[in-house]
Amino acid sequence: MPKNISAMRNRSAKLDFDTLEFEDKGDSAAVVAVRLMRLFEFMIDKKDLEKIGKFHVQKNSISFEGVTEEDADRKFNSLIAKNMPHLRNRLTGRKTVYVHQNSGIPLIGTLYFGIVDKGSDMIEIKPITGCNIDCVFCSVGEGLHSKKEADYVVEDDYIIAELKKLLDFKRHDGMKIFINPHGEPLLYSNIIPLVEKISAFGYVDTISIITNGTMLTEKLIDELEGAGLTQMNLSLNSPDPEKSKALSGLNSYDISRIKGMAEYACKNKKLKVVIAPVWIKGLNDDDIEELIKFAKSIGAGIGIQKFIAHKGGKKPSKEIEWDEFYGKIDEFEKKYGLKLRYCEKIEKTKELPMPFRKDETVKAAVVCEGRRKNERIAAAEQRSILVYGCMKNNGSEIRVKMKAAKHNIFTAEEI
Repeated sequence: MPKNISAMRNRSAKLDFDTLEFEDKGDSAAVVAVRLMRLFEFMIDKKDLEKIGKFHVQKNSISFEGVTEEDADRKFNSLIAKNMPHLRNRLTGRKTVYVHQNSGIPLIGTLYFGIVDKGSDMIEIKPITGCNIDCVFCSVGEGLHSKKEADYVVEDDYIIAELKKLLDFKRHDGMKIFINPHGEPLLYSNIIPLVEKISAFGYVDTISIITNGTMLTEKLIDELEGAGLTQMNLSLNSPDPEKSKALSGLNSYDISRIKGMAEYACKNKKLKVVIAPVWIKGLNDDDIEELIKFAKSIGAGIGIQKFIAHKGGKKPSKEIEWDEFYGKIDEFEKKYGLKLRYCEKIEKTKELPMPFRKDETVKAAVVCEGRRKNERIAAAEQRSILVYGCMKNNGSEIRVKMKAAKHNIFTAEEI
């Protein structure tokens, strides 16, 4: 046997990944499942893998025989790129867009994902969409049975790179980072490294998160605190087991377990815990005072929010009038000696330049799907633009008219 053939047969390549997991569905299956950040999945045809070489999968690696590591890496990355457009959220079943540094999708410009800066010392981070419960009052219409057509998940290194640019531009000490996605942030499997990397920035003073609490464990709470999380806002809306199930839209919702996690988190003096109920007229009027008592008993803060019917959000009841809301809040504050209004002191800072103005006509390129029918995300001047009335394919050049342009959040219509 010629030496070069023997050497080729003895070659093998093992490709290891941090954010990918693999599952061989068995000899009878024609595909291998590839999972991105645990929650998202696409399939690769085994015949395509066999063209690279005889393969074997483990949880976070795939090995090929008879091929160099360089060739295996190049060919396998080509398969990833080919099949990534079929990525789906395993929880919601929705098509998912992976927003990464080479995706051509800017992180500033939309409320759906990325980074939101309104010219203050608070920056919102939105690394993921999708939720594991189905709250009847969700302001963005998220949930297990949402009618939205697409989800997003953002590479953590991309968030960090763009956040660094923004912080360096602002050059403002005492910055507040609020992890506040359209959905449940703890579904983001890279939440710990994301918090760790944010906490390393010198300009950042506080890092907070809003969670429904269903995924909390003592271990995760310890890890979040250790990574640098300074405040955890818990969305608890009723202490009653049956009513909390109805409000969350989930029969398995366990309010007693979540209250236990809140109590455990309060034992850690470095982590501030805020109980953050939404007062929904006619649904949990009698529960707000009980939640105040609970928060006080465990040493947590509490910030009561008024239900507001947002466009695109769920509307289970009419809104409480502001006079009635603040009147009741004042009454509770006097009775319990607590500050109950959900607000933070915000300072103005430098704001990124606005490349577009309302009513301006702009040339842009479609980069991915929107969350609703007839929506697309387009890109221009390093900004994402939510475009209504558009069904063009990715890469299409379009002309749009800006319908709204404020704080570098842009919506437009195709013309």
